Amino acid sequence: MQFAPAAEIGPLLPGTMPFFVALIGWFVFGERLAAVRVLGFALILVGIAGIGGHGVFFAGNGAWRGHLLLLAGAFLWGIYTHAYRRSGLTAYQGAALIGLWSFLILLPFGAPPLVRALGDGLTGPMLLQALLQGFVAGVAGIVLYGIAIDRLGASRAAALAPLGIILAALLAIPVLGEIPSPAAWIGIILATLGVVLASGIVGQPLSGAAASKGGR
Repeated sequence: MQFAPAAEIGPLLPGTMPFFVALIGWFVFGERLAAVRVLGFALILVGIAGIGGHGVFFAGNGAWRGHLLLLAGAFLWGIYTHAYRRSGLTAYQGAALIGLWSFLILLPFGAPPLVRALGDGLTGPMLLQALLQGFVAGVAGIVLYGIAIDRLGASRAAALAPLGIILAALLAIPVLGEIPSPAAWIGIILATLGVVLASGIVGQPLSGAAASKGGR
């Protein structure tokens, strides 16, 4: 996030994560995807590029370092998605495990700047971040994502992640007064269609995805 433009973070992280989940499932676990779902993933990538701008998948002004790191993060989320699905853990157990190790590993690095921030009078912003990043994203988001994997399967749950980018672009209209460009509107339409196709709604009942959970 220190290297890539802010507008490109969403498209490159949650936007490409479904692609990595599908790729890992195919390459490592031999999962087969119907042609309609492959088309869906392709439309998601094209749509995300339209929403984020042409710079999303191209290097420029040193942003390539941020691009690579964001793609690496999306790849790691793909690994987690498959690892969780095959772990036998519940959504709450998975979130608790992530929280425990995150706290232990990050405490030596995060405690000193945390103390300095408190000394600089940043208590309000820190409490807001604790709520949004700590609880909403760090706890509720992970628990809900785990439940989605349990109910839908790995690739179908991951295919819904780009909806966050689509909703953010649409919410920016009334909240920030930001009107998407024509390319962004095309991207929103293509990405939405891609999510529908990649999620398996077309051509296969969602109940079949839930039944596939027995393959853990």
